[in-house]
Amino acid sequence: MTELLFNKNEIEEVEKNFQKLTLNAIQRGMIAQAAQIYVKYLPISELAIKGFISFAMRDWQVQNKVDLATYLEWPPEEQAKTVWAIADLLKVRLTKLLIESEQEPILEKAINEAVNQALQPPK
Repeated sequence: MTELLFNKNEIEEVEKNFQKLTLNAIQRGMIAQAAQIYVKYLPISELAIKGFISFAMRDWQVQNKVDLATYLEWPPEEQAKTVWAIADLLKVRLTKLLIESEQEPILEKAINEAVNQALQPPK
């Protein structure tokens, strides 16, 4: 598989912006947990992935007028639907940073694999 190539300057900007964010413990935990999975599939730093996830989560909350603070209390099917929706927003953001647009299917596959892993029941 060809390695995904992203605009390095934009990635560094996201890293800087994420470091400035103030997040509560729940948000930090959700982002960190998701980033540990995505970092296995995407060739960017964990810090940048955390930044992209936080922006995608924020976008989802604004679009849906729902706070993710109670996410862990939601039914599993609602959680899964939300994870996929946030992944779609993440995909949109990362697609804009691809150096080669023909790599979009590779990015999509990587994100789908990460989400599928995230949604696996614990062993």
